[in-house]
Amino acid sequence: TGSNNYIGLFSFYTLLNAGIFAVAWFKSWRILNLVGFVFTFSISAFWGATRYQPEFFSTTEPFLILFFLFYVGIAILYATKRTPDFKDTIDGTLIFGTPILAFGLQAAMVSHFEYGVAVSAFTLAIFYLVLAKFIWQRLGNELKLLSETFLSVCVVFATLAIPFAVDDSTTSAAWAIEGTGILWVSIRQQQFIRRVFALLLQFGAGLMLLYDGAISNSPAFLNSTFIGSVIIAVCAGLSSWMLYQPFFKRRDFEQKLSPWLLVYSLLWLFSGFEYQIISHHLDRSHAALFLSLTVFMTVLCNWLANRLDWLHIRYASLTMLLAMAYAALVTSFLSSHPAADYGWLLWPASFAVYFKTLKDSSSISTGMINYLHLLTGILLALLLFWEGFWQLLLTASLLSLLFYKIASYTVWPQMRTLAFGLLPVMLVLCVSILFTGEMHPFALPDTSMDIEWPFSAGIVLWPLAFAVMYWLFWQEEKQAIALTYISFCHPLALLLLVAIPVWEASWQLSFYLPLDNGWHIALLPVTSIAALWLIMRAWFWPFSRHHEAYLRLAAVPLIWGLALWSVITLYSAGDSAPLPWLPFLNPADMMQVLILLTLARFIALIPEQLWPEINKFNRYKFLAVFCFTWLNIVLLRGVHHWGGIPWTGTLVSTPLAQTSLSIFWALCGLALTIISNQLQLRKLWITGAILLVVVVLKLFLFDLTAHGTIERIISFITVGALLMLIGYFAPLPAAKEQENVL
Repeated sequence: TGSNNYIGLFSFYTLLNAGIFAVAWFKSWRILNLVGFVFTFSISAFWGATRYQPEFFSTTEPFLILFFLFYVGIAILYATKRTPDFKDTIDGTLIFGTPILAFGLQAAMVSHFEYGVAVSAFTLAIFYLVLAKFIWQRLGNELKLLSETFLSVCVVFATLAIPFAVDDSTTSAAWAIEGTGILWVSIRQQQFIRRVFALLLQFGAGLMLLYDGAISNSPAFLNSTFIGSVIIAVCAGLSSWMLYQPFFKRRDFEQKLSPWLLVYSLLWLFSGFEYQIISHHLDRSHAALFLSLTVFMTVLCNWLANRLDWLHIRYASLTMLLAMAYAALVTSFLSSHPAADYGWLLWPASFAVYFKTLKDSSSISTGMINYLHLLTGILLALLLFWEGFWQLLLTASLLSLLFYKIASYTVWPQMRTLAFGLLPVMLVLCVSILFTGEMHPFALPDTSMDIEWPFSAGIVLWPLAFAVMYWLFWQEEKQAIALTYISFCHPLALLLLVAIPVWEASWQLSFYLPLDNGWHIALLPVTSIAALWLIMRAWFWPFSRHHEAYLRLAAVPLIWGLALWSVITLYSAGDSAPLPWLPFLNPADMMQVLILLTLARFIALIPEQLWPEINKFNRYKFLAVFCFTWLNIVLLRGVHHWGGIPWTGTLVSTPLAQTSLSIFWALCGLALTIISNQLQLRKLWITGAILLVVVVLKLFLFDLTAHGTIERIISFITVGALLMLIGYFAPLPAAKEQENVL
């Protein structure tokens, strides 16, 4: 009529509903209940949308409460006469529709009051809690399902009270909670359509939050956007667990959807957390906050996996390594370092809980767990490397001890492997130092903390690292544990032990002597020679225990290193300042003699199987060729030092050098022919003869260019005399006397 006499209207509906309630007291009349419910709340909602004013609150609130109590009571009365059937539309409408519609009308009416919606939601939660307890105590198992349903409604509205108290944007949270509740009930009642609807409601809640999730003026993490994302994450996680659990008539796609719901849950949680950090400009604490969440979620997921035997949450706990990697990436973007902003506490905590998670997950795929241990160790090493070189070496040494002790007291083979990760860390450090300005291994610069050592950190840390490494080797021998990588670790550790002291000593010596000085040159192969003799003799552990590994993987690189040193030093003048240069009695030549003796002894002792492609005699031939070349260089060094000729490329073309070479080659040829004649080695005699032919050709083709010089006369007379001596003292051995010894 347009009079807006709402009191009369609601009074009339009160009488009608009282009559419906009276009928329900004595008789179950389902259609009447539904008709009364639909008309009462439809008319109320229509009037509220078109005519309601805030000043009408005190006169309309009692009617809403009365209508709500009527239909809650009608639903209970109907249940006492017949077990609720949620498959039935009428039962579902009364039990779930009454609180939803009543709360919707209540929220519209109290929206202008501060915390009005939150207080209403909390009051409704208390009401349903009391009601659930009353039904359980008075009616027992007969209405157990109804009591559980009212308890779930209590949880829904208690949860909604939080975001309503903080912010008004709560539609997404309500949908997520409602979807979880519907999924729980529909699983119990075997309702497939409702389960699908509940899942759609879950994803719809996420879309709604994306639509409504504007930046709030409320403090970070205390606003409806973040709380809504947490509620969506929790509800999705609960839904994933419910679908993971076997239940009657579970469809295949529901089982397959369970892990994806868990992924959806984690994405909402971490992305919501990240959004709060970015939107509230918490850049300085970005990595610390994100790492704190990672630690908490790793512990929570691992605890749930252990307690619930939930495979999907087990895999989720393992994915927290990605979150740790992201926290490290954030730290790099902020131009900070891992130990900053409580990182010194959070990073150890995160690695500790993640290693615990890996240990608890050892029952799943061994290959994957091994791979994750490796990735975790790499991430740990990178973070330490980021802090500084000495931090990496010191912490890696201590962690190796810790990891090995843990592996010794637990069945944890992966941790034992990580303990031996100290060796690749040492190798990486050596390579990395080449790219720093220090250029010597004992420097170990600090890149982040600005902590200055009173002396070079490597003086202490390198011996510590090697001591730890060989202690690990020794423990493996004592425990008789056969690790496949030990045979590789021993030679690699020896090569590092050979290289690092010489590298440091060479760098220190470079301040006093140049690199091409004979003393400096002689220093470089000292440790390599010592290591080769230790390998050859194998007097004690570890050489006696792993002799073959040292021969194959350490001796061969050392030999090639000595060969390279020998070739490079051929280009050096071998200056022995401050002492005068003497042939074979200068540092470079003396070290070369020692190297040749070492290589000759090694060739004599080495098994043929080590270099099967090159027989032992051919190795001696290579050594002989090099000896001849080196003796020529010694001769040229004598020409340089005693003849006063500069050590340049033109030295060999001078008359003095050419004459000296001619005489030396002739002497070598004479020596070969005499020795071969005495031993009746025809091929060796021919080798000496060929060398003499070369000398003669050299005299006519090169030495003749030095016309009129005393060197030319001396070379011709000397070579001629030597040729006559050969013909008299060392004729060609008879072919029939030749032994097949070559």
